[in-house]
Amino acid sequence: MKRIAALITGILLACGLVAGTAGPAAADTWRSLKGPTLLPPSAVQHAAASAPDNLWTSGLETIKCDPVCDEVGETGKPFLRQWNGAKWIDHRPAGLLPAHIRAIKALSPADVWIAGGRNSPLIAHWDGTAWSSPPLPLEPTGVWTTVEARPDAVWVAANTRDEGLIYRRAGGQWLVTRLPGLTVHQIVSRSATDVWALAATRWDPAYSGDVNTLLRSTDGRTWQQVSVPGLTSASRLTGLAVSGGSEVWLSGRNGTAGFLKRFDGSAWQDVADPAGFGGGRALAADANGAVWTVGGNKIHRYQGGAWTEFAAPLSGTTRDVILREVTVVPGTSQVYAVGQGLGLVAQGPYIATNG
Repeated sequence: MKRIAALITGILLACGLVAGTAGPAAADTWRSLKGPTLLPPSAVQHAAASAPDNLWTSGLETIKCDPVCDEVGETGKPFLRQWNGAKWIDHRPAGLLPAHIRAIKALSPADVWIAGGRNSPLIAHWDGTAWSSPPLPLEPTGVWTTVEARPDAVWVAANTRDEGLIYRRAGGQWLVTRLPGLTVHQIVSRSATDVWALAATRWDPAYSGDVNTLLRSTDGRTWQQVSVPGLTSASRLTGLAVSGGSEVWLSGRNGTAGFLKRFDGSAWQDVADPAGFGGGRALAADANGAVWTVGGNKIHRYQGGAWTEFAAPLSGTTRDVILREVTVVPGTSQVYAVGQGLGLVAQGPYIATNG
């Protein structure tokens, strides 16, 4: 029995995360890292980092799939783990167990936000000592879907059956913007007055792939719909990122065909879609202006007008990988790709980095 337990542990910890000092990222060299110890089958669904020694991951353990294994169909025990440079720390904010975490934003080890919900809404803030929830009203049927945070502003979005709600905190006060007929699913910001969001035009409390609207705010509070050439009512938007001084990146699908689009501050341009998987919802931009995306077991970087493909590194008994999300350490080109590692007899958390 000890040998079997050791084998399963080895599968779940097929990636080794080690402590070390931060340095320039070796962007072309990837290594797998040791993830948190979780009960199989498990997967990392979301990640955020403010530094190499402040990486936050969330997802599910003891996963069951109904009808398929994606973020909508999966059920299980939610987890939230922090890597502090030496060990994994288990965080359990109030309300975590009934909910799914759908977004994490880490500004520092003492400034972390999470948002989510499934059977009940969840929004919480970590101050380095304790978790707390802001006093924001939300209908019992609502779900907090995303959070975006900067040192000078925080946005959290929630959806009810009638409208999307975007709460913005600035100067210690929370203000709410109501968006009738929309549900909001992702928010990204370049500054406190240049904010972008993905939304759907139907009741969609969770992320189910029906997002078809791009929004922008130039004051951090009021929102306008953005017209994107080539999008139709059948288009589905899956990823959003801001890069450089004015670039915005958008991924999605028109039917079964994936697409990527880049806004240069004045016009939208189509960008070749690596491996044709524009439906992958994860996009991230690093400090060098490179844009990253993941799909299947591949990591892609767009820089200098061309894509470079990297295979997700394997270690131990991990034989394949399903990548879910990509995140960048702010101000650097260090990237983390996370998802699920497929072992010989079990599936566990997967984390890789180029740093």
